[in-house]
Amino acid sequence: MPRHLSPVLAPTRARTRLGVRALALLLASAVLALVPVGAANAASPPSAPTGVLAVAGDTTVTLTWVAPASTGGSQLTGYRLRYSTNGGSSWSSTISTSSTALTYTVTRLRNGRAYVFQVRAANRAGTGPWSVTTAAVTPSAVVTPPPPPPPPPPPPSGAQHVAVPSYFYPGALWTQLGAGAPTVGLAVVNPSSGPGTAPDPNYVSQVSQTRALGIKVVGYVDTAYGLRTLSDVEADVDRPFSGHHVRHRPGSDGGLASESVELVPISCGFCR
Repeated sequence: MPRHLSPVLAPTRARTRLGVRALALLLASAVLALVPVGAANAASPPSAPTGVLAVAGDTTVTLTWVAPASTGGSQLTGYRLRYSTNGGSSWSSTISTSSTALTYTVTRLRNGRAYVFQVRAANRAGTGPWSVTTAAVTPSAVVTPPPPPPPPPPPPSGAQHVAVPSYFYPGALWTQLGAGAPTVGLAVVNPSSGPGTAPDPNYVSQVSQTRALGIKVVGYVDTAYGLRTLSDVEADVDRPFSGHHVRHRPGSDGGLASESVELVPISCGFCR
């Protein structure tokens, strides 16, 4: 090449080098523009969920938990769960869910076997640490209690409904008792000290009137709450009186309490 052309070519090569440098700077600026603000503080995996609670059902366990305190600077994308049947010595395959709901039901578990669980959260940067292990829970079949028995049938018409302890001397109270027939079907005369020595006409009349209303009248001898001997009680029962051998012994209450009446309760005529 002739020497006189060199001064013309030199500036061209310089301009070419400057153009390459400008293009490199332009490309670097474009790359920097694509990097989001705060890229220097890149996202990290979230922290562990807390408060994990397991509730057993029939072949199921429902887990609930509290979201991680830190999401790692990125939105959560779901949770991972696992369980163990040997207290955490080994774990099942991880169960993944893309839901951010704070509950999950693990199914197809075996009833009668104890399980523990762990949960961890995930975001675009990865998965965080596992939660604290739950207390052991044991699924079991739901036992349905048997239905209650049907109510008893109503008693037939005229059947006994109420037995009244008739611890009062013949009079107004016996009249009220008789008005209760046929609901009142049994009257129990309750003397305290065994058979009397002569019939009491008031009792003879009252017992007859009450029985005429369809109310059965019975009674019993005094046992002194078990303090009397069996032979004494049997003697009172077997004493050969005829008719309504009852005598009334007035008491401090005017003779209306059971303590003021003596009666042959079984062998006497009105007690059969």
